[in-house]
Amino acid sequence: MAAVLIWLLYRYRTPILTALKNAWAAIRDFIAKLFGRSQPATPKPAVATNVAGVPPFNTFKNPFLAGSDQVWPPEQLIVYSYNALQSRAHEQQSKQTSPQTPREFCRQLSLEMPDAADELAHLAFLYGHVAYGRSLPASYDPEQLRQLWSKMPSGVQPAMRQ
Repeated sequence: MAAVLIWLLYRYRTPILTALKNAWAAIRDFIAKLFGRSQPATPKPAVATNVAGVPPFNTFKNPFLAGSDQVWPPEQLIVYSYNALQSRAHEQQSKQTSPQTPREFCRQLSLEMPDAADELAHLAFLYGHVAYGRSLPASYDPEQLRQLWSKMPSGVQPAMRQ
């Protein structure tokens, strides 16, 4: 029985350690708030969700073709993809009720782009974690972002300079 327990702990050590770290952080935060010793969290970088002032869609280059996906951190790739999607929707004058959450926005776009519905849902999920969460979920899959970029119009190819 002990050998099975040791094997299970070893096999699932990563999710167990992650859960323990999250639990410990939650306990620390709770105790700090309980006794009024809450320290302000480090400010997260601002994530633009406002469509006004969005750069034109043709200024966004496909990061997977330009090689940026290998250099940028996942958070930057997710925000960049979401901003490009917002720009595209703004230029296409998609039906938009304001204000919309990222999930509502992507759900609305999935009605206009049904072939990209799964990728849009995944992007909304990831963007929510980047904008409002502390870390990326374990289900982060850059391949779905790559597929989303391939389903966007060809205006997002990297510029060729001569």
